[in-house]
Amino acid sequence: MSNFEAPKFTLSLLHPKYLHTWVGVLLMYLISWLPYRVQRAAGKKLGLLVMKILKSRKKVAERNLELCFPEMTQVKREDLLKENFENAGLALFETCMAWFWPDWRVKKHITYKGFEKLDELRTEGKGLLLIAVHSYNIEITARAFGLKARGYGIYRPNTNPVFEWFQHYGRTRQNGLIDRLDVKQTIRRLKKGDVVWLAPDHDYGRHRFTWLHSLLSTKLVRQQGPLCTPEPASVRWFPCLWSGTKKALDTH
Repeated sequence: MSNFEAPKFTLSLLHPKYLHTWVGVLLMYLISWLPYRVQRAAGKKLGLLVMKILKSRKKVAERNLELCFPEMTQVKREDLLKENFENAGLALFETCMAWFWPDWRVKKHITYKGFEKLDELRTEGKGLLLIAVHSYNIEITARAFGLKARGYGIYRPNTNPVFEWFQHYGRTRQNGLIDRLDVKQTIRRLKKGDVVWLAPDHDYGRHRFTWLHSLLSTKLVRQQGPLCTPEPASVRWFPCLWSGTKKALDTH
């Protein structure tokens, strides 16, 4: 379902310089077969470990929370900081789930909310632009969404050929891929009535952005990629959010 040729396995991928990648992917596969509750607990522990080790990243997160939520108490900001790093660690395990879990296991831990609206929009026969939050759990979000409605994701290939081979496999189990720079292909898919995934923070180059001001009067960059779409009458927009609980993962 991709608009560009899928990476092929070649003997060059067995070069010793890629040994660490093969070991890493093998570990991801083995981790994926652990019980869900074990993976969730381990992911959170990993995130907290990263928070202790990468002190510079912790300081950046703390400063961002101070700027964004000045009215919030220090205790609440610390809770948010902890939760953020827990989700960062959990993202690794959720990527393992997304790439290697069989369909029945994904369905077992997924509940869907709001998809009746999606079904209504699809009956119109128009392209559907899915606006997804580019958060830690986007891998498992895409896999879960693909089980309900196959579509195309905006994609940037990995520079490591071994990891790219596995990444492409994992991301095309339920969905297709479109090169992030191939705007024409995105428009073609929308005109055909397909579903296209879009994370608004993709980098479309130095000539496709505008400067915005945040609430803190700090300059921000807004990419113009989402604006490069067919006429509004031929496309429908649909937001997608994802949240996790102790027993299941919810997609909205």
